[in-house]
Order: sequence, then C-alpha cells, then structure tokens
Amino acid sequence: MELSQLINNATDLPKIPEVVQKLLDSFNSAESDADSIAKQLSQDQTLTAKVLRMANSSHFGGARKIGSVNDAVVFLGLNSLRTLVLASGITSSFKAPEHIDIKQFWRNSFAMAGACRWVCNYSKRELDKELAFTCGMMHNVGTILISILCPDDALEIHQLVEQGANREDLEQNRLGFTNVEAGAELADRWRFPPAMAEALRHQHNPEASDAEYAAILYLAHYILAMNASDDKENMMANFPNAIAESIDIDLVSMLDEIDLAFDENFDDLFA
Repeated sequence: MELSQLINNATDLPKIPEVVQKLLDSFNSAESDADSIAKQLSQDQTLTAKVLRMANSSHFGGARKIGSVNDAVVFLGLNSLRTLVLASGITSSFKAPEHIDIKQFWRNSFAMAGACRWVCNYSKRELDKELAFTCGMMHNVGTILISILCPDDALEIHQLVEQGANREDLEQNRLGFTNVEAGAELADRWRFPPAMAEALRHQHNPEASDAEYAAILYLAHYILAMNASDDKENMMANFPNAIAESIDIDLVSMLDEIDLAFDENFDDLFA
C-alpha cells in the first residue's frame, strides 16, 4: 500500500484553513508587520476566538487580559502568535475518529509540544523554540491520518495497541508505512518547514538523521514517558545521553531541573 497514492486519492484529507496558510506565509515575509497580521487574523472569527482563548490561557497569556487580536500580536510577539495560529489551525483540521478521544489526544500533543520547547532551553545551539513546539504538536497526527485513510485497519490496530502491541510494528506489517511516516508526509503537503517533516520522520531514530528537532522529539518523548511511569531513578539511569549530546544539551543543568519539564498545564485550552 503506497502512502502517497493513498493521500492523493483521499477525498477527506485534513486541510489547514486557507486563512491559516496565508498567515503562515505572511509570518515568513519581510514585509509583514503586526497590523497586517492582525488584520488577516481578524477575517476569521472562529480562528480569532480560538487564538484569543489560547492567548488568555495560563500558559500563553499570563495575568494580563488580551481583548483583541492587536493586543495578542503586540503582547505575544509574532513567534508566539504563529504558534497559536498553527495550534488552532491544526486542531480544527482533524475530524476525530470514533475510537480516539480527541481532547485527550490534543492534551497529550500539547504536553509533548511543551516538553519539546523546554528541551530547547538546555541546548547551546540557537534552536527555534516555536518550531520545536509545533513539532511536538504534530508528532502524532499521523495516527489520526491513518484513521482517515484506512479506518478499518486503524481500528483493528488500535484495539491491539490497547492490549499492549507495538503500534508502529503493526502499521508497517498491515499498511506498509507507519503513523510517523504519515505525519511527515502530511507536514510536507501542508508546506511546513522541511526541518519539521524531517523531525517527524526520524523522531524515533534521530541517530539516523542530522535533524536537530528529531533529537528534541526523542528526548521530550522519553522524558514524558518516564515521568508517566513514575520511576525517576530509572529515568536518570537510562537517559539517552548520546542523543542529548548530539544537539549540545547541557546534561547537568537539564537533569538537575528535569521536574520543571512537567510544570506546564494546557487544560484550560480545552475548556
């Protein structure tokens, strides 16, 4: 089964809203300014409402009340606003499959995004924290995409994963590709930066790629998974030091402050 052919023939492939794509293009334009970004964003009332809600969340907005798109642009800055626009556009682009709790799915995705951005704090390289955040948000969208493209197979795989089976192994066996590859293909088709698609594609094997953000995804996933197991001693003992060092992570500082990786709470985004 060819992934690209499946996507080409799909009639209900997720699409980013046109206004979101235009906004993303404008963020990369040297001629863009806060007023023009706010004007474009204001053309979509649904997106505006979502962005304002997110801007006023405890994570993004803090104590100050953000009452307009212009306030959001000025207060948050273009990089953070880009993240909010992307988050709103991505979460609204997917119809939830029946077997997936979509709110929990996005909670997990935001937690991953926050952990990715946190990891960037400890690298000596000049990494784009907002790109890392978006990689985290997108890291598992291939699972939903497979549910859209191959609903019967996806449901059968999901039920086996619930019993403890390995998702990627089952996907490769049944479909000939994995959710990781599906997510990377979607990122390409949505015209996201090549670094993002490369990161998604190699998030489980960053040593096979020079993609910095693949290493970030790997580290964030490890940190969240080990925290969920509530076994900090094992987390420390088996920390993927080599992968961290490949992107110049200050291991001493990161491990000393690793509890801070779990401080962010995105629940108010789903109220």
